[in-house]
Amino acid sequence: MVYKLIQSVEVRSVIVMPCRTTALWMPAVVTHLEFETPGGLKVTCVDTTPEVSQARLISAFNDTGAVIVNGTLETIPALPKAQMVVSWYGFQEWGVRGSWDFLGAIKQHGVDWVAFNNHGTATNGETPGGRKAINVRKAPYHLGAPARVVKGVSLAPDSDLSLVLYDTSNMREGM
Repeated sequence: MVYKLIQSVEVRSVIVMPCRTTALWMPAVVTHLEFETPGGLKVTCVDTTPEVSQARLISAFNDTGAVIVNGTLETIPALPKAQMVVSWYGFQEWGVRGSWDFLGAIKQHGVDWVAFNNHGTATNGETPGGRKAINVRKAPYHLGAPARVVKGVSLAPDSDLSLVLYDTSNMREGM
C-alpha cells in the first residue's frame, strides 16, 4: 500500500516519521523502490522518541541507505528536503496539537505529498486501544478529500483505519 502510493506520485525523496512504527516493513518497501526508481530513492528516517535505540533503527534500515535521525516535530525545518513524508501512527502518537503542527511544518518545509493513517469515523480525542484516534476530515483540521485513500489497513475487522495521501498544496490555508 505505501509502496504503491509512493510509486504513484513518482517521488525520489521520502521522510519517514516516526521511523520505529515502520521498522518491520518499511525497509522492504524502500529496497524495492530504490531498485525501481530512476536515480534511486533518498530516505530519511526520523524517530521522535528519544528513548528509541538508534542502533535498532540502523539495524532495521541497514541495507536501504536511509539516513537515521533522532528528532522532534520542531526539527522538521532542519531535515533534508523531501518530496513526500510518510507517517504511520505518528498522528495517533502526537495527538491533535502535535499532528496539526506536523502538517503545518511539512507544508512550510516544501513537502509535496504526505501519507498517514486516519480514522475515518472517529471524533478527535477518542482513545481506542490506548492510542488517540485522529480524523483529519473533522475539527480542527477540516481537510478536504485526500488524493488517494487505501481502506482496510488494519487487521481488526471493525476498524475504520485507512491510509490517506494528501497533496500539501491542496490542504487548506492556515495549515
